[in-house]
Amino acid sequence: MVIIYSTPKSLHSKIEKKMEHWKHTKVSVDEIESVLTNFIPETWSFHNTYFKITHPSLVNHSHCNYHGDFFINLYHSEVDFKEIIYLVEIIEHIRNKRLVGQGLPL
Repeated sequence: MVIIYSTPKSLHSKIEKKMEHWKHTKVSVDEIESVLTNFIPETWSFHNTYFKITHPSLVNHSHCNYHGDFFINLYHSEVDFKEIIYLVEIIEHIRNKRLVGQGLPL
């Protein structure tokens, strides 16, 4: 059974704009949690000091471990610039794999 999570277009474009902005600034934990909840709700979890994103398509991805896990470490409730670039890449990667798997255009 395939579960399809639909994000309204207006929210989708807001999220994309937010992610683009993230590439140039520090990001609060609340912002990250909001985007993950709306964009890839089934693939992430929050732990004491990090977010963990897991997806089968992330196995052997350059920023992930061999289980398909990507970790974002938290420092003083903000995330480092470099990790944000990786996070945006990971979210886009999962989104693209999901759309291709559903036969939808990217």
